Amino acid sequence: MSTFVIIYYKEVEKMLAVIGFIAICVWCPPLAVILIVLWILSMMFGG
Repeated sequence: MSTFVIIYYKEVEKMLAVIGFIAICVWCPPLAVILIVLWILSMMFGG
């Protein structure tokens, strides 16, 4: 039961992140570009 809740929470978190990111793309595209660059850098250096 608890593992299901954790998985569900992570899925909701992903959906919220996507929705938030789309909102940023609509309202402030340069900020979206900066976030993408930061995300790529964190993926490269953070593993």
